[in-house]
Amino acid sequence: MDRQSVLLTLACLLAACTQPQTQSQPDAGFERERALVIGAYDGDSLTLADRREVRVLGINTPELRGGEPFSQEARAVTQAWTVGKEVGLLVDPDRRYDRYERLLAWVVLEDGRLDQKLLDAGLAHVFFVGDDDTYREDLLRRQAAAREAGFGIWGEPQMKSGVVITSFHIAADDTEYLRVSNLRERPLELKGLHLTNAEGRVLELPERTIATGAAVKLVTGPYDGPLQGGDIHLHRSQRFFDPRRDEVMLMKDDDVLAKRTTVLMEEKPVSAGTTRGG
Repeated sequence: MDRQSVLLTLACLLAACTQPQTQSQPDAGFERERALVIGAYDGDSLTLADRREVRVLGINTPELRGGEPFSQEARAVTQAWTVGKEVGLLVDPDRRYDRYERLLAWVVLEDGRLDQKLLDAGLAHVFFVGDDDTYREDLLRRQAAAREAGFGIWGEPQMKSGVVITSFHIAADDTEYLRVSNLRERPLELKGLHLTNAEGRVLELPERTIATGAAVKLVTGPYDGPLQGGDIHLHRSQRFFDPRRDEVMLMKDDDVLAKRTTVLMEEKPVSAGTTRGG
């Protein structure tokens, strides 16, 4: 999608001419509150008036920090819909925070939810971690429509395979991990795929099925801390990646399905849980 098409899409969003914003109710166990938004770091991260940070559930947007395509547009839409406004927050009391202590919440607007707006414009992809499947059918339908129309990120070459690496981190305490998201309209089988780094080292993946819209974390290196349900720990004896800077490629035979580059994280992670950018 060219720049003019992006601007047209943003104008369409702000005029509320997206898909019908159905607001089906989640499980009764969700906690509800209202809060004033004062900032948006990127498309899926908000700052509230009480200085709490929020990670928007259900989606992943391009990273502004990495200069990824459509990251600025995603932030612009999020700012337009939320900054200076009071929004509703739906929070699962059993999964309130990520490893950066950001509140994990569905963000409810006057007309629908923020995740719906971003998916409709092609400025986010569906992102489910663990067994969370709230609003799954609605989100997958919106993602499919945006992909079919070629909106936003769906016109980018790296989205063609339908598999993306949404985060890739190397930490100073030997923790290495990446998260693989399946954006295809069918399950993704990990068996038969492998990881390769910049030096050409190869790590075969085990048998595991990733559902459409779901993500799995692959932890490498000698990390011996806690893992979340569904995480896969690979290559336990030593580091797999270069601790200073490296690239990871997810491959099937000689075909590159997804790739990402990272540098050493200075901060020590709290756990192998959710990270910024994914």
